[in-house]
Amino acid sequence: MPVQTVGPPLSTMLKVTIIDTPTEQRIVLFGKLVGPWISELQTVWEECRQQLGTRKRVVDLNEVTLADHTAKPLLVTMMKEGAELVGNGMVNQWLIQDLKEGKTQIPVRALRLNALRLGQREDLKRHEVTTVAEGTVTLAEVRAYLLRHLKDSELPYRDLIDARRAVLRLSSAEVHEIVELLGSLSRNGPLPRIAIVVSTDVAYGMMRLLQILVEDVCVLRPFRDLAEAEHWLRG
Repeated sequence: MPVQTVGPPLSTMLKVTIIDTPTEQRIVLFGKLVGPWISELQTVWEECRQQLGTRKRVVDLNEVTLADHTAKPLLVTMMKEGAELVGNGMVNQWLIQDLKEGKTQIPVRALRLNALRLGQREDLKRHEVTTVAEGTVTLAEVRAYLLRHLKDSELPYRDLIDARRAVLRLSSAEVHEIVELLGSLSRNGPLPRIAIVVSTDVAYGMMRLLQILVEDVCVLRPFRDLAEAEHWLRG
């Protein structure tokens, strides 16, 4: 099974590995599909096409951590030219579904904060961010997320956080620390409307406490049902 690696090391931005078998040509992408690496991938794509023959083409997005909107026309072209885009996880499923539906202006990204995995999807037209959290949520992860997601935001996007597959490990004292952090961030500008969806009574009670404590600095509400959270967020 011939394997060829194209492009710079993974630590830079994007690495492309081509796996050739008698029946399939698989292009595996690692890293961020942004900026000049998009044109590099297009060059690889065109070169590989000359060696394809009658084999099936697969573009593997499992290790793509970010694909901005400028990458999506190339990915759409790949699909139109017969490639199958594959990817596990919520982020890559979002990306592939958006491409199939012609939504090329919705960036998605994957993040990891210690034991917490995050998938984010930004709807630029609605000014809305959907975040899916999987893993363990501690004060450290909440702090990192807020500083990364809210501190540098140019626009106060509405925020839907789906934490049904996450485990919250926060004490009441740590909830108060989150309140103080949100208060500090609110001094930089208005905070977004936030809906948090959880799966347990304990998590709901904890987020209900947070809702009460932050009512002077931001609009936040916990939910047990995703559809209800989406309706409230956009209402």
